[in-house]
Amino acid sequence: MYLARYRCSPPGRLRGTRQAGGAARAVGPSRMDWAAFGVGAAGVLLAAISLTWQAVTFRLTGSRVTAHLRIGVITASPVSGQGILTVPVMPDWAERLANLLHRYPGMAILELEASNIGRLAVGMEDVKALTDHGDRLSLTQWDANLQRGTSLDGGHRASWYSQLTLLQRFIDARYREPVKCWLELTLGNGKKVRTRECIVLEPQSPAMGAIVD
Repeated sequence: MYLARYRCSPPGRLRGTRQAGGAARAVGPSRMDWAAFGVGAAGVLLAAISLTWQAVTFRLTGSRVTAHLRIGVITASPVSGQGILTVPVMPDWAERLANLLHRYPGMAILELEASNIGRLAVGMEDVKALTDHGDRLSLTQWDANLQRGTSLDGGHRASWYSQLTLLQRFIDARYREPVKCWLELTLGNGKKVRTRECIVLEPQSPAMGAIVD
């Protein structure tokens, strides 16, 4: 009777060869066994990385909203009706605004332009002016604005407007020095998105200038 002894050395298979005189010799994993093990481990690792990347990508592209500050004019014509013309905030925005008001007499306004660069829709709840001192002023009480809770679909844009004089009066009542001001959009999920650009307003005087971050 022969009794073969085996040694288990993963990832190889249990194999035994009978030697002369009845003894058995254990054979370890071959190069092919190690190669197969390496390929399998690499496949599992790549699958895990792929699933993790898909989860991260889906989360990041769910609903991503960016906001930009623009300034311009809202006009009212008995022929063409109400019109809105805005330009991006630049260091010379005050001069550009003066030129717009000269060409198109009307009311100076601020615009928050929101863009959803994600895939999922998100609600828009409120727009506020934000100062570098942390004070906020709600700017949604205007007929030209969207209703609270309006959905911003993926790949779409929406705008909120405010009278520049409204923010100027707010600054006049609270400060005695120039103040940086941004516009801030509150989303339905509670997240707040601030415009990348800001303007600088001086109390009791016309706007001083602008700072673009």
